[in-house]
Amino acid sequence: MTSRRVDDEALIPQACRWHDLAEAHLAGGRHREAIPAARRAVSLLERACGRRHPDVANVLGCLGHGWLASGDVVRSSRCFRRAWAILAPLRGDETISLLRSVALGNLGALHQ
Repeated sequence: MTSRRVDDEALIPQACRWHDLAEAHLAGGRHREAIPAARRAVSLLERACGRRHPDVANVLGCLGHGWLASGDVVRSSRCFRRAWAILAPLRGDETISLLRSVALGNLGALHQ
């Protein structure tokens, strides 16, 4: 059991690289390319940290923006709503507060 936990923790740097790639694609206007990178990051983080971790919520926001920019409002909404569901009950430091604010802003972007 201990080796599995170490293996899972080793996934976090990989997830960060995929997330960075997804963000770079979004910033460069390559929305369709951002989606698979963000999906991979979410998958790795879910395995390493659990499905309800704030880092998962953060990357779901990135994935949601990829879907939204690609015109898929339904998938975008699912990502943004799931991110909010993870973050809404959390209280904590400034980082959690920032993530909660971003998640709410993402939900608001769906209604513009």
